[in-house]
Amino acid sequence: MSNWFLQSRFGIFSHYTCFKPEFRQTVFPDGSYPVDLDHLADQFNAAGFAADAHRFGVDYVTITAWHAAMNVLYPSAASDRWRPGHAAKRDVIRDLIDALRPYGIRLMLYIHVTDGHDFTPEDQLATGWNDPSNAYGNWNNFVNAVVEELSERYGTGIDGYWLDMVFDADNFHRIDKARLRHSLLAGNPDRVIVGNGGYGDGPIASDGVVTDYASKEMFNIPQDNGSWQAAENQIATVATIKGNAPDYVWWASIPQGANALMYAPEDMYRFTVLQAAVNRNGGGMLWSAGNYAGYGALWEDGVEEGFMALGAYIAAAGESLRGSMPSTSYVRDSGATLNGLTDGIAATKSPDDRTEYIHVLFPPQGNVLVLPVPADGKRFDGGTIMGTGTPVAVSQDESGVTIVRSDADAWDRPNTIIRLTVSERP
Repeated sequence: MSNWFLQSRFGIFSHYTCFKPEFRQTVFPDGSYPVDLDHLADQFNAAGFAADAHRFGVDYVTITAWHAAMNVLYPSAASDRWRPGHAAKRDVIRDLIDALRPYGIRLMLYIHVTDGHDFTPEDQLATGWNDPSNAYGNWNNFVNAVVEELSERYGTGIDGYWLDMVFDADNFHRIDKARLRHSLLAGNPDRVIVGNGGYGDGPIASDGVVTDYASKEMFNIPQDNGSWQAAENQIATVATIKGNAPDYVWWASIPQGANALMYAPEDMYRFTVLQAAVNRNGGGMLWSAGNYAGYGALWEDGVEEGFMALGAYIAAAGESLRGSMPSTSYVRDSGATLNGLTDGIAATKSPDDRTEYIHVLFPPQGNVLVLPVPADGKRFDGGTIMGTGTPVAVSQDESGVTIVRSDADAWDRPNTIIRLTVSERP
């Protein structure tokens, strides 16, 4: 299996969606709505979205192939056979694949295979949503026809899927899991399959064989990032002000004229660093901010500037974040918080295990940083401060590791990164 997901630290999540006339979801910058699914699809700015994703510096994009009521953002003969009128004429997915390709940005598609509760009674009858005969055979025939068509059409253009509600045993019991996985991998057996695991950080009990990894939704968190809990799984959270109770809105819903970004970019960055030190199952932080419909402004007020600042911090961190792995020397467990870092650091390492990156999030007084004995028994024989290249003095004995920076450098408030060279591994 491709390991791109395991080494990904920063993604952007966009819900671009319409449900029904009385709940139309994604808005234009002035707060008006697309009139229907085709209008929504026609107003997706694929080139602008891809260019912004590149400017933000993301590793990957996750976007809705469909959301509520399975209104799909591409032409679908399979959908039309079962329930006509729920597939767009424009192929938004193909246009986005083509727009992202020059930037080398991976694409994951959000899908929801147990969304029959949003169907009309007529569509529920046509697709077998409430028909348990043959282990919900009709529903599985419908879902797999749509998913297999989607998978085969775009092939390697789809790097992965993000499946909603796979933790929901009340609905996911309908699914023939082995059959669904086969459909998800049609056209590209290297796809990464991620399941929304709810609010926890454990395996998905009801998943069976469908997913490779899980995602933790992070809801109702305070603006102060000190108590946010990092996770071994990917974390998906809404970065805009309607993401928490009582709204729980993942799509663009706030007209221009009022700030929509919930969190300071520096706080988002510092937590992204902590998550990189904990996230052994890949995907890092999937920050959600839905894009507007239309070809003018793409983002709610504050989002573009905030994500640009976040991306600049991540770019400056270089290989200590992008393509890194969680440290095995200074392990941070699931549930770790910034406020709980007693030694003030989080740590990542290079995939070849030859370089350790110490992220000094809470610097000590003075020039000396004292760390415990590495949990994996590594020894370090030198280091530099990333960004300046200034050497640091490194000494190590049975009590731990001591790092002394020069007076020429100061501790950087968001994150001072020390690159340590591994001289010995057990």
